[in-house]
Amino acid sequence: ELQFDSGFVQLKIGFNTKNNLILSYRLIKDQTREMYELEKKYKLPTYAQKSKTVIKEAQFGNDPFIMQGELTLPIGLKRREKIPAVILVHGSGPGDMNEQNGPQQPFKDIAYGLATYKIAVLRYDKRTLTHGEECAKDTFFNVNKETVDDALAAAQYIRQQKNIDPNRVYILGHSLGGMMLPRIALNDTALAGLIFM
Repeated sequence: ELQFDSGFVQLKIGFNTKNNLILSYRLIKDQTREMYELEKKYKLPTYAQKSKTVIKEAQFGNDPFIMQGELTLPIGLKRREKIPAVILVHGSGPGDMNEQNGPQQPFKDIAYGLATYKIAVLRYDKRTLTHGEECAKDTFFNVNKETVDDALAAAQYIRQQKNIDPNRVYILGHSLGGMMLPRIALNDTALAGLIFM
């Protein structure tokens, strides 16, 4: 992370281990000091009790688009207990798993909030954030690749997880994610329901 008077820049730098030459560099995040200070003000809402939840790292999808995320679960589930699950699908743009914008992190609020009340939540970094370079090079990049395909892969992944009732998997779509819910549902008729946000 590089720090300047006006703000912060995060760079990812690739090295050749044989001769230590820089192979590549990529801007990961660029934010003003004002935005940085705003982000530090984030607090979970009172209905979301982190102490009643546990986080499990999630990874799903197909090469080269492996998606990284988190499965938020209620603490203390019995071995054979099966609970419903909600998958959170982003709006447009390269959003992170929390849909962070300044001090707001609505997907994080929802994940901890629902898990507090025994509903599992899967959220993940959007493909255009994690694999931005690959997406930019794809001359046939479309809304299926941006949103639909990863939501379908997330549903397939979550049904295989311990303590998840595969018959009670819901998808919550925000903005673009909401607009794509009918297309997601057409491709996965086993979904229990759709939530438009």
